[in-house]
Amino acid sequence: MENNNEDRLARRRQQTYMTEHEMLAVISSDHFTVPMTINRTQYTLYRGRRSAIVVTLRFNVSSPQFSFDYVAAQVVAQLDLFFPDQALLSCCTAYDFVLVNNSGPERSYYIWTANSNRSGFNETEDATMSFTHTNVHRYCREAMNVDIQTLGINFHNSNCTIDRLLALTLSFIV
Repeated sequence: MENNNEDRLARRRQQTYMTEHEMLAVISSDHFTVPMTINRTQYTLYRGRRSAIVVTLRFNVSSPQFSFDYVAAQVVAQLDLFFPDQALLSCCTAYDFVLVNNSGPERSYYIWTANSNRSGFNETEDATMSFTHTNVHRYCREAMNVDIQTLGINFHNSNCTIDRLLALTLSFIV
């Protein structure tokens, strides 16, 4: 029985962690190189709200277009399509990054994606703002001012550290 458990754990590690070569191949795919992706979903029930609209914009930092001007312009343009001026928005910032585990004989990598790795949410981490272009610009500037060391605090008790930032994910909920 003990060998069965060890085999299962070894297979699980193999499925989640990659070699550097595998990680580099994954992050060179379109998902990690296109400038931006957009998802707009209307939920019947979302975080205790009825009939919520969630607009999520994901910006790849390795894209040549990635800059404050590009991010702010895209966010404003998309929010203008879906929300009226002065709408009260809940805003959530998250990041995709590569984790590296240095504890084994060889480094192994794991791609942490903001929306799929988040097991829950903390409303105190969300910001609330009236939808104005000025507020969006301020919010984007703050979101882009990311400190990798601060993000790494989530992995303080593991053998992992953040190797690199991949994407900025901004969600707006009304």
